[in-house]
Amino acid sequence: SASWKSDLFQGDVSQAFLKGMNLGRDIYLHLPREGLPAVPPGSVLKVNTSVYGMADAPRAWWLKFKSILENLGWVESKLERALFYLYDGDKVCGMGGPHVDDFICTGKGEKFEHCLKKMKDAVKWGSWKVNTFTHCGRNITRDKDMSVLAEQHVYVDKLRPIVLESNRVGTPLNQKEVDQTRTLLGGLGRAAKQTRPDACYGVSVLLSEINTKEREVAKRANKLLERVQGEMVTLSFSSSLHMDKAMLVVFTDASFANRRDGHSQGGVIYALMSPASLKGEPGPISFLEWGSHRVKRVCKSTLSAEGQMVGTGIEGGDFFKVLLRETKGKGFRLSRYADYLQEVEGAAILDARSVFDFLNTDSGELPTDRRLALDLRLI
Repeated sequence: SASWKSDLFQGDVSQAFLKGMNLGRDIYLHLPREGLPAVPPGSVLKVNTSVYGMADAPRAWWLKFKSILENLGWVESKLERALFYLYDGDKVCGMGGPHVDDFICTGKGEKFEHCLKKMKDAVKWGSWKVNTFTHCGRNITRDKDMSVLAEQHVYVDKLRPIVLESNRVGTPLNQKEVDQTRTLLGGLGRAAKQTRPDACYGVSVLLSEINTKEREVAKRANKLLERVQGEMVTLSFSSSLHMDKAMLVVFTDASFANRRDGHSQGGVIYALMSPASLKGEPGPISFLEWGSHRVKRVCKSTLSAEGQMVGTGIEGGDFFKVLLRETKGKGFRLSRYADYLQEVEGAAILDARSVFDFLNTDSGELPTDRRLALDLRLI
C-alpha cells in the first residue's frame, strides 16, 4: 500500500462463523431447556452450517471466504496461504489477506475498484474502514506522504506491572506472582512480535527463566515493561520505497553462551531498503519480520553462534526474496525458486568480524567444529 501509494482497506465480517461452508456431515442438537419459539418441545435440530463452539467452524468460514475471493478473481499465494493477489492481465493490481473474520487489502486501477465493490456485496460486513483502523491489535494510520504507520501505544500503555509482596524478599515467587509474570511477558510478547522489535530479546530470555521462580526475573520483567512504555515506537513503511526496486536485507546478531542455561541467544531482522543505502546513501527501510530466540545448537564459540544466526537469516531471507518475486506478476513457478533467488537483490548485514573474515578468505582453513564448517561453506 505504501509502495503503490494506494488506499488501505479493512473489513470486518459480521457473524463470520455462522456463514461457513456446509460441514459435509450430519450434526443434531437438543433443544435448550427453555425451548425455542415456534419449535415443538422434544424436537431435534439439524445443523446446516458451522456454529460458534465447533472446532472446525473457523476452517469452515475460511473455506467459504476463500471460495468467495477466488470467484471474484483473487489468486492464492503459493507461499503464504493467507495472501491473495488480484491480477489485471499479467500485473498485480491488488493484494489482500484474511485473518479470521477480518480482511485487509490494497490495490489500484479499475479492475481492483470493480472487484472491491463486488466484495462489499458478497458478504455482510460489520464495518469497512479506509487508511485508519485497528488490525490484529495494531493501530494503522497514514502519513501525509501516504506512508503506512503501525503502532500499539494504547495496548502497551494498558499493560500492568507485576505486584510483588514486599514482605517476601529473598523467597521464590509464589504461584500468583508467577502467573502475573507469565501474563505480563505474554502481553509484552504480543507487542514484541507485532510492533516492538526492541522487546524481543528481553521477552525471549525472561520466558526461558520464569520456571526458576526467582524474584529477580519478575523485577526484570517490570523493568522491561517500564522501558517499553517509556519509549513508544511507531513503525513506518515508507511510500518512497518501491517494492519492485527495493532489495532484501537481513540483519543478524548473536551472543555466545549469554543465557542462564548456557545456550546462546540470536536475533534477526528482515527488511526492505534501497540498494543505494549499502553505498552509504541515506534512505528509508521497512521491517518485514524480526525475532530473537535461543540458537538451536549448542555453540562452542562466538564464531559458532554468529555463524548459525547468519545461516538462519539467509534461509529466511531466501523465502522473502522468492515471495517478493511472486508479487511482481503472473508466471511465478515455485520450481524456479533458484532463479528467483538470483533475480532479487539481497544482502546479509552482521557485526561478526570472525564470520566475515572466514567467508571472504581463500585460505581453505576450516573451523575445528566440522558442523559449523559445513554451515559456513553453505553460506
